[in-house]
Amino acid sequence: MKIVVIGDADTVAGFKLAGVTEAYEVSEESPRESAKRAVRMLLNRRDIALVIITEKAAELAREEIEAFKERMYPIFIEIPDRSGPRLPAERKYKEMIKRAVGIEVG
Repeated sequence: MKIVVIGDADTVAGFKLAGVTEAYEVSEESPRESAKRAVRMLLNRRDIALVIITEKAAELAREEIEAFKERMYPIFIEIPDRSGPRLPAERKYKEMIKRAVGIEVG
């Protein structure tokens, strides 16, 4: 099973240098559409285990990512880009837990 990366040019380049062979760059000209397109391209693929996506790209394609919610694979991991995290870590994990199990924690 494969690892796929979706993000800005720097993130994509870094992961390619680390050996990830499939990556999709979110264009600066049309970031929302290119992020959504990249996620939609993965919808019917059964060979992908993990999608590493920048937080910015994930925000732009949230609706498309939700389509994977009921599936076991691929797993989406959101990472910060070079500008840093979008949310404080505690808040981010609380939101992830709420999305995953439907309840709010402490």
